[in-house]
Amino acid sequence: MTKRLHATAGVLIAIVLVVSSCGTSSSNTQPTYASFCAIAQKLEDLSAGTHGQDPTAMNDPKKMQASWTALVNLATQLEANAPDVVKNDISIMTKSMNNMNDVFKTHQYDLLKMAKIPEVRDTLAKISAEPSTASASTRFAAFMKENCAA
Repeated sequence: MTKRLHATAGVLIAIVLVVSSCGTSSSNTQPTYASFCAIAQKLEDLSAGTHGQDPTAMNDPKKMQASWTALVNLATQLEANAPDVVKNDISIMTKSMNNMNDVFKTHQYDLLKMAKIPEVRDTLAKISAEPSTASASTRFAAFMKENCAA
């Protein structure tokens, strides 16, 4: 059980870093950023629950793959539509998600199997703990609060 929690902790941290700061609402959205804020809201909505709103994805590799594919696709869309002022930060966060997803792909999205491999846990922890991702997330949160928040 503890090993499984360690393996999934990296997943949750990545999601939190990328979208927890995306609290959006159209009421105070700057017109210039309306489209971007809408994509951020979709990403936030999708990632609101464990593994893309499907807690059973933790135990089902096919659901895990579907959840992460949707999350990564939306993160990529967010990056493509990012205003210049936060584009680099979103690129850093998206890279972190993609790196994590690469680990998942390599292990066929089987978190239970991954939890038994110390190297996988270590790799996910390293990705999750990357200081540049945390810094980018902080800057992104400030942008979102100023330009997309209620």
